[in-house]
Amino acid sequence: MPRKLPPNVERNVVKGHAYLSFRIGKAWHLPQYGDASTPAGATRFNRKVRQQQRYAKQRAERLAAMTRPDSERRTTPGTEPVARAYGRLFGFF
Repeated sequence: MPRKLPPNVERNVVKGHAYLSFRIGKAWHLPQYGDASTPAGATRFNRKVRQQQRYAKQRAERLAAMTRPDSERRTTPGTEPVARAYGRLFGFF
């Protein structure tokens, strides 16, 4: 008989490994904001909003870099196969 899980915990078994998820309510997949009525809560709320804005900006930059034409993409110097082999041979990389 499997163990009983705590409330709001779901078990998901993939390839024999059990993954547990803690989910509350219908909006478990949305960001949860704390109480901003206290000064400490307002600080946490502002930090979380800034973090989400920073991640959104990084995602937009990554997407723009992926959709750029090949001619505009920057390549890291020394990543060509011959240069890598030469570097491994002589210990440059």
